[in-house]
Amino acid sequence: MDADHPVLHLMYHRVTNGPSAHPYTVTASRFEEHLRVAASAEQDPTRFFRPVFTFDDGHSSNYGQASSLLTKYGHAGLFFVTAGWIETRPDFMCWSEVKQLYANGHAVGCHGLTHKLLTCCSEAELYRELTVSKELLERKVGTSVDAISMPGGRWDVRVLSACARAGYRRVFTSDPGTRIEVRQGLQVIPRVNSSLYDRPEELRRLLTVNSSALSRLRVKQGVKKSIRRVLGDRLYHRLWCVVLGWRDHREAAADLIRSE
Repeated sequence: MDADHPVLHLMYHRVTNGPSAHPYTVTASRFEEHLRVAASAEQDPTRFFRPVFTFDDGHSSNYGQASSLLTKYGHAGLFFVTAGWIETRPDFMCWSEVKQLYANGHAVGCHGLTHKLLTCCSEAELYRELTVSKELLERKVGTSVDAISMPGGRWDVRVLSACARAGYRRVFTSDPGTRIEVRQGLQVIPRVNSSLYDRPEELRRLLTVNSSALSRLRVKQGVKKSIRRVLGDRLYHRLWCVVLGWRDHREAAADLIRSE
């Protein structure tokens, strides 16, 4: 498919062989179904977007399951790594695995140093999350890094300015859509979270150029942002964890409180 064909960026977190308590997890068998849908869509570029597979956090399953399936179907993934979690948290990649992803033809980007919500960071914290993480990732992998995805999907004008100062050129959000905007010299690139297209038929509708599926997701996203503005990030995040049944919600909420 032509590289200039309209693109839809898809976002994943964990691709596991069994059940997971993490709310953004797909099974390896379901991910392979997604790859088959993508392969089918690529046969008709006049009707379908070109899918690009991205991954956040740096979970070990990105290397163990996702990358091998991507290779099987001829895709190169873009893996956003939370640099401070590598080799420091259970079930996350080690640096040799991150380097191997890059060596195997995948791209590597940054997802902050500790996954703090960037909109809640002080200037000193923004420097650590954006610049220190970028320098660490570049040193460990041996390549320049110009792309970052927003932890928790949170970003604003202040965060974009900090990203530009840190030397990034591309900022990936969690806002569904296909239109890439240029702000403060940065490409701001939307993505669709895998939780919104778990079933293969849902993904196929999203990849269809004239489908209304993306429009409906944008409306839902707008409602969520309005609720978040009313509740504030801390309370919204805590309720999000509880509603999704994420058993780590108290730890996640504590991390958020410490970042403010």
